[in-house]
Amino acid sequence: MKTVVKIFKLYEFDELDKDSQNRVIIDWINVATETMNENSLFYDCAIKMEEMKTPWFLAECLYVEHKEDIIGIINTHECLFLKNGDTFDMIESLGE
Repeated sequence: MKTVVKIFKLYEFDELDKDSQNRVIIDWINVATETMNENSLFYDCAIKMEEMKTPWFLAECLYVEHKEDIIGIINTHECLFLKNGDTFDMIESLGE
């Protein structure tokens, strides 16, 4: 039997550079737009974009109007990230 140790450098959101932070925010927004419904936290943006007949701008609306709120959510969940902004998934990275 051999034991292999894999070391990951993981970062909290605030430790990432601006480009990586933006990637995290955009990834979060992409998931939010795909799963959004009337019970979603930022459904106000979906309503606004529908009223303006521009639903394709939903992600941009979330970024502009709720960026700081999204950062707060990310920090509250204490997620860890790789340097490029990918969310670290321990199960996927280490196996079961």
